[in-house]
Amino acid sequence: MIDLLISRQNEDGGWGWWPKMPTAQWATNHVLKALKFASLEGYKVSIYLSPDIRQLVSDVYTGFHYQKLNALM
Repeated sequence: MIDLLISRQNEDGGWGWWPKMPTAQWATNHVLKALKFASLEGYKVSIYLSPDIRQLVSDVYTGFHYQKLNALM
């Protein structure tokens, strides 16, 4: 599942509702959370976070949630 999610990442660093669809903030947020939780469980997760996606993460998540996602950056 991790490889599938990573393979469906758009060139801008986000994810759409379906493969090759434009990036959607909601979908990107959920994929990032899922990948972060996988990494916390010991799975190897290595993804590209574009500057726009880094900004999205910092804008949307604060406190506890931001700290969880911050490890992906």
